[in-house]
Order: sequence, then C-alpha cells, then structure tokens
Amino acid sequence: HMKHIKFVLITLGILLTRGYDYISTRNFTPDLSKEANPLVSIFGFKWIGLTITLILLTTYTLYALYVNTYKKIDILPKEKELSFEKFTSLVYLGYKARWVDLLYKLPNNLSRFNYVFGHIFSRSLLWAGLITTVMWILIYTSKKYVSTYHNVLFIYGIIIIGCFIISYLYFRKLYKIYKALQTS
Repeated sequence: HMKHIKFVLITLGILLTRGYDYISTRNFTPDLSKEANPLVSIFGFKWIGLTITLILLTTYTLYALYVNTYKKIDILPKEKELSFEKFTSLVYLGYKARWVDLLYKLPNNLSRFNYVFGHIFSRSLLWAGLITTVMWILIYTSKKYVSTYHNVLFIYGIIIIGCFIISYLYFRKLYKIYKALQTS
C-alpha cells in the first residue's frame, strides 16, 4: 500500500536526518556553546534536557504521523461555501477564527490536534532534517558556505518558510477535497 510506504519513508527520513543533526551537533559543539537551537540558546538546555526533549518531540511526531496515516477522522466541515480562511480554521482549530489565530491557538480536541499535526509536523520535521543535513554537509565540506552563508537567520528562515508552505499545501489539498464534495 502507498500509505505504508509513505509512512515508512517519512519515519526513516525523520530518524536519519534528526539523528545526523544530533550526532553532528555533538561533534561540532560538545559543550553546546555554538548551538543555535532555541532550547539551548534561549532556554539554556544542556545535553540531557535537549536529548530528552528531542526524543519526546520525535516520538510524539511519529505517533501523530501514525494517527494521520492510519486513524482517519473526519475533520472536513459540514458547512457549505466556506472561504479558505474559515475552512482552514475549522479544520485545524475546530471553530471559525482568523488566519492569524492559527499561529498561536490550539485545536479544540486532542484527536484533531494529533491528526492535523501528524501531517504537518512530520513533514516539517523532515524538512528541518533535510535542511540541517545539507547544512552539516556544507559545514564539513565548504569554507565558502561557512564564511559567506551560514548563519542562524538563513537556516531558520529556510526551515520556517518551508514549514509554512507545507502547512499551506496541506490545507489547500483538503480545501480542494471539501470543494469537490460540495459539487457531488
């Protein structure tokens, strides 16, 4: 089945890229003095706290991916003629809200949260892993990259923009399904 293959590939991609990032970070900055992860740079986490947090976050992401892949729930609104903004807030939050609310509000139930985050967060974590993998390869192989391009804003900017695109494409895909169901 295609969903099994997709689940396995995303899971392996997350585990391999996040593992590579973790190992590279340990090698590059054993005392975390050069680490840009906000858990370290802002909140002062040390290796034990960072490791536990990363394991918990990855485990939850894989659980949510499993839920999204194998435990389908009906999150499409029954209300007709919704704008994309209202549709997106209903799908994600479970109630109508402004688009900006999607940035800081949480869904109205855990099932919805797990289902939506299973898609968005798994792909976002995979995206972040791919970006950091390329970053580490360039750090190890290109002095020009390190001296000219490598900085926190550049890396986090690419990751954040990618995560917004992943979210937008997911909601746009669901919106097309919603619109098609209205015409049938």
